[in-house]
Amino acid sequence: MKSMTGYGKAEFSANGKTVSVEMKSVNHRFLEPSFRMPHILNGMEDELKRKLKNTLYRGKIDIFISYRDESDDAADIIPNKPIIAAYMSQLKNVCEEYGVPFEPTTEMILRLPDAFIKNTDAPEDDTVIKEVVFGAFDAALGKFVEARAQEGKNLANDILSHLDVIEKHMAFIEGRAPEIESALREKLHDRIMSILGDSQAAIDEERLNIEIVYYTERACIAEELVRMASHIKAMRKEVADGVNVGKKMDFMVQEMNREINTIGSKSSDFDIASTVVAVKSEIEKIREQIQNVE
Repeated sequence: MKSMTGYGKAEFSANGKTVSVEMKSVNHRFLEPSFRMPHILNGMEDELKRKLKNTLYRGKIDIFISYRDESDDAADIIPNKPIIAAYMSQLKNVCEEYGVPFEPTTEMILRLPDAFIKNTDAPEDDTVIKEVVFGAFDAALGKFVEARAQEGKNLANDILSHLDVIEKHMAFIEGRAPEIESALREKLHDRIMSILGDSQAAIDEERLNIEIVYYTERACIAEELVRMASHIKAMRKEVADGVNVGKKMDFMVQEMNREINTIGSKSSDFDIASTVVAVKSEIEKIREQIQNVE
């Protein structure tokens, strides 16, 4: 089991090029990666997304990628001659118009905006850049997944502890149910006989028993107990499997709530009603934790 929240960061360098990758995520119904990186790396975004989708299932993931080029090629700059010529021409015209000596200096040229630019004819080694980017990305992703897995273990242990408590409560309800059913039968019989009074002799005892059985069966919670036990078993299996289980477990929690609510509505026993409230509290705690499960 993995959590949807996690963090991972790594840096990788080769041939004077350095890439740093940072990942962090929060809960989300689907997988939603968001990249922030230099334009020079934009062409790799689709491949990076595919790598994420092969590893992750859910979560809103922010990926920050920085790139530094400290190689000798990075210092390959050339004069922007058309720009410099345009500056010089305009400056000369201004000087002639106002009668000022036209005396350009090296310092003045160095201060001109865009007078020197990176040599775009120098080939970028895309293979090296890709190696550095994916080296950093894979390392950060590994740490990110490890962090989510560790948090997932904590979530799994917490969910299992709540399931243990629920099972104890359900065992109490199951043990109490036959007593409640027997007491209900007796109470219905006594109530009916009390209402009939002196006309009891005309009552068909067999028909009376059939009616009592009908009403007691409506209050029977045996089926709900069986389904509840099945949901708990299935929940434990999903915790053990742990891969992309968040949505399934969310559905199971809804079903568990449905069964315990039905048990509560069918039973008028105070002890069972109190236990139902305790079970619902544990189910709610599980539901809150499942919101973080991938």
